[in-house]
Amino acid sequence: MDRLGADDFSNLVLLRAAGVMGIVLGADGGYLAERLQAYAATGGLPV
Repeated sequence: MDRLGADDFSNLVLLRAAGVMGIVLGADGGYLAERLQAYAATGGLPV
């Protein structure tokens, strides 16, 4: 898993399959906000 911000969010699918319940991120300014907006636009992942 090289990065969480893959354009297709496939790494988040892998984390969910592994049983990860949350991810803690530090201050990451504009990148984090941009990735969250892109994630929200896809409709998210069902739990």
